[in-house]
Amino acid sequence: MDWATWLYHLIFDGIAYDVLKALVPPSIITIMLGLAGRQLKWFDNFRDEIVVLGCAFVVVFVALFVVTPHTTAPQLAGKIENVLSGPFDNNRSVIAVASVTLINSGSMQSIAKNWAVSVTVNGVVYQGGFIIPPPPLFTFKVPDPPPGSATAITYHGEENLLDKASLPIPPGGQAAGVLFIIFPNLDVSIFRGGEQYNIRYEDVLSKSYEMRATTSAQRGAITLPSGIHADLMCPAVGPPPSSPPRNYSTPIPGPT
Repeated sequence: MDWATWLYHLIFDGIAYDVLKALVPPSIITIMLGLAGRQLKWFDNFRDEIVVLGCAFVVVFVALFVVTPHTTAPQLAGKIENVLSGPFDNNRSVIAVASVTLINSGSMQSIAKNWAVSVTVNGVVYQGGFIIPPPPLFTFKVPDPPPGSATAITYHGEENLLDKASLPIPPGGQAAGVLFIIFPNLDVSIFRGGEQYNIRYEDVLSKSYEMRATTSAQRGAITLPSGIHADLMCPAVGPPPSSPPRNYSTPIPGPT
């Protein structure tokens, strides 16, 4: 959204709407009182007072509108649902895929821009970046998964949140996607749990936000993130153990 479009929406969707909302009700009441004064003769002696009161009514409403803040702005809130990390580029870097949800609880639609990411490991902050363009498909294989759980998960590049959040998120709406994060020149062996991810971004008015998540050292089963297209690879299940066949036939009685 360029600045001209933003200014147009700010004036006509925000300021103009609020001004009309403040002026129309008292104006309607003043007009109704004026029409009633023309129809009722006993209003003739109070016509000047009614006009004065009506004007004062309008002035009071306008003053309250000016004093009371009526801001039209987005309010974004992000949540990191889960993060998976592993070696990349022949163990010379670390790649992480974060499943993220953005909610706009404000009164104005907004994009999310100027993304930044870092991770804190053992008290040291490492700056990361985003893989642009994202890979069409990216698969994480799970070493030693819990029995019966998925052995791998495949993420789709079409779910890249950088692209999805470049479209306006309406008030009351949300955008869910994944972030493909790269930490160059970092050994994955230091990622043993307890890493704190910090993702920062801005709305269309350049207001800054951040969301954080801390990983656990305890390995668990992979689950599908909500609202995101991803594929789980589950272990093959063999046939049940064989059992001797049962004879369900009913014997036919012989002649007596």
